[in-house]
Amino acid sequence: MKVTTSFCDPERFSFDERGYVRGACDSCDRDAELFELPGREDKNCAECDSDISTMILLYEALNDAERLGLDAAELENEVLEILLRYLERCGMDHQESIG
Repeated sequence: MKVTTSFCDPERFSFDERGYVRGACDSCDRDAELFELPGREDKNCAECDSDISTMILLYEALNDAERLGLDAAELENEVLEILLRYLERCGMDHQESIG
């Protein structure tokens, strides 16, 4: 990701040879190129950013399906699969987080 003003904290971020922002992912703490979703302040690696954005979209689709009375079991399974992968990457115990 090219530099934006929210990435200007030299204590947390550095720039690679291409001018992209690197630092610790706010979710999994890995050192990686960082991305920021619109409307969010956290900065995440590509994998976490992708999972977060996908979960947001699926959650909205799940709410719409439930509101319309449609079967949402497949969407629920997909959200859960992505959530568990995300929690595992972040080193969180999904039994503690979900239960």
